[in-house]
Amino acid sequence: MKIVSAIDSFKGSLDSLSLAKCAERGIKKVFPDATVINISIADGGEGTLDSIALSCDLEKVELKVKNPIDEEIDSYYGIFKDGKTLIEMAKASGLTLVDKDKTDIMNSCTYGTGQLIADALLRGAKEIMLAIGGSATNDGGVGMLSALGYKFFDTNNCEIKNIKAKDLSLISSIDSTSAMPQIKNCRFTVACDVSNPFCGKSGAAYVFAKQKGASDSQIEILNKSLESFSKVIFAHTKKDIKEMSGAGAAGGVGGAALAFLNAEFKSGINFLLDLVNFDSLIKDADYVITGEGKLDSQSAFGKAPCGVAKRAKMQNKKVIAIAGMVDDGAESLRECGVDAMFSISNKIVTLEQAMSKEISSKNVERLMEEVFRVIKISEK
Repeated sequence: MKIVSAIDSFKGSLDSLSLAKCAERGIKKVFPDATVINISIADGGEGTLDSIALSCDLEKVELKVKNPIDEEIDSYYGIFKDGKTLIEMAKASGLTLVDKDKTDIMNSCTYGTGQLIADALLRGAKEIMLAIGGSATNDGGVGMLSALGYKFFDTNNCEIKNIKAKDLSLISSIDSTSAMPQIKNCRFTVACDVSNPFCGKSGAAYVFAKQKGASDSQIEILNKSLESFSKVIFAHTKKDIKEMSGAGAAGGVGGAALAFLNAEFKSGINFLLDLVNFDSLIKDADYVITGEGKLDSQSAFGKAPCGVAKRAKMQNKKVIAIAGMVDDGAESLRECGVDAMFSISNKIVTLEQAMSKEISSKNVERLMEEVFRVIKISEK
């Protein structure tokens, strides 16, 4: 018997690979000779790079970059053996990199993300994959572009230096003559699970800026600024990103990647599954195990368990999903290909106790032992 485990992390409790190893221990109590392949996965947001590093041979490239509010921090990106580069935006421009009392969305930018990209290009990268979840910024990607050599000018033809989100409405023109020439010879892929446009009521500012600390008045300003910037982008590139699906991701970085990096978008989970060669790993598998902290009505909308199940069903595999909690609406995962789903909880405890690593580990191992005991009976 062969089982492949691809379980997303239970946030605040266990990481992806730890969960898979707990599941393996339970399975092997019933089928000691089973082949169990454990894959560490994420959804393309914060933690993607570290998750992939657990499953793949990845060289970490460390460098100092600027965080969203211009503080110098240590960061890194990864290079695979085949030369592909993986950059996680949250490692340079992430929300967790800024103390809550220092959060200032108007004076933040994505320059650090651009520094990571620039370093990779200088090292000869020909294919760069960007995981853009978890950002603290809403600058339309101008900081990133600035680090790549693009220059921005106001109506008086004065260059706007050290550009921030607050400066978006001032941009009248763009100069790409100093942009890194390596950009043209590099293929960019963006992991993105949102379809929001660049601006408007469902755009970057209205949907995402509040969770990054923006006030209602700042959201209005940012939205108008993004709309203004989209017109400048169109004048410069002839690409109308205003209504493009995914352009509003990561505070508009999605739109900047579409317009200036000719990026291709992929769903976060499919992006990750491709990286770990998921389709090949499950080719001769009997079961696929997936899951996340909570299975509910949202799980079927591009989240990891849904993505894993869909890919597994393309090869007619049996899919089992586990979670800390299985809530109302989780049955929608059956349409994705999940055959059965289980909560790891076996008694009433506090949330803090339920999320402790020790209890979660025991519960996952116990549950998988019982599930595979049932499977063993059915196979007799």
